[in-house]
Amino acid sequence: MPTFWQVSTESEFLKGDVENLSIDSYGRLTLGPTATPVYESTAPFVWALVSAPDGTTYAGTGNEGQVFKTDASGKTSLFFDAEELEVHAIALAPGGGIYVATSPDGKIYKVDASGKGAVFFDPPDKYIWSLAVDRAGNVFAGTGDKGVIYKIAPDGKGSAFYQTKATHAMSLAFDRQGRLLAGTGSPGRVFQIDPSGKPFVLLDSTYSEIHQIRVDADGTIYAAAIRGRSSGSVDRSTASTPEPTVSAAPVPTVTTEITAIAIVDSSSGGASESTTTTRPPSGPAAGAVFRITADGASDTIWESREDTPYDIAFEPNNTLLLATVNKGKIYRLAGDPFQPTLVTRANAEQVTTLLTDRA
Repeated sequence: MPTFWQVSTESEFLKGDVENLSIDSYGRLTLGPTATPVYESTAPFVWALVSAPDGTTYAGTGNEGQVFKTDASGKTSLFFDAEELEVHAIALAPGGGIYVATSPDGKIYKVDASGKGAVFFDPPDKYIWSLAVDRAGNVFAGTGDKGVIYKIAPDGKGSAFYQTKATHAMSLAFDRQGRLLAGTGSPGRVFQIDPSGKPFVLLDSTYSEIHQIRVDADGTIYAAAIRGRSSGSVDRSTASTPEPTVSAAPVPTVTTEITAIAIVDSSSGGASESTTTTRPPSGPAAGAVFRITADGASDTIWESREDTPYDIAFEPNNTLLLATVNKGKIYRLAGDPFQPTLVTRANAEQVTTLLTDRA
């Protein structure tokens, strides 16, 4: 006989498989959005996504260093195959084509519209984590494990632009004034760097890494910070040698009706009714999202002890989508102050990147 018990909080619902439902922090359920697969590759990781003006999407993957191209009609094909194992960053090249950054001991390739690529810049650094292209066509590359940011001219000649004194320069972006923003790892800081290479620390967090930086239309900066490698996250520096997968125990299933929610424990074999209340995880937060306004003030708008944020995307009406790498959760942050709602869960453990449809 199935065992029934009452659930009321987000963490209790997530003990089962929640499908097509959204759950807010108070445990309230609403119908969730529909998720439609665009393409399912054989690659174990998709690290980077970028969309071209014509509707083409490029996806950088690991562990074979491949870039896949999805055209406006939805057709996907292998676009570029690098010699290295991981493609951690992609940026659009002025005049067409893309820049592709690879690791480990990687290079930056310039790949034309036909998929033909050549080495554009070959730094001595082990990892190339991020790329950003300014209005003049200069390419900036964030690297590790010495935390150097390079500036490469359109002709491929480059040199060190700024030494962060961190282990990794994980994320790059530009503010509305065209100044370079850099998020670092070990320690987790956000730098604002002017065209001459002079830095200013916008955020000195207690977290070990600023994994992603996004800037909205108003110039507000959002930074996704992580404590370190969590139980659900992937260390990108070692992702090329994944550990063997261990089969998990059967997961209880959640089904919903208008009047009740029943959880069928498929592994208990008719165990007695559970009355244990789930306690929230203890210890330091696994990750947080910081907001930095135009005047340099910063605050924490989201924090979690169990979910590690990897990316941020903007929606209309001043709402944010937040991708995490623990059980594939995607949150929406809305309201003033921001309140989180679990929008959906991907059919994967990690949601590594988000891309807003240009349409």
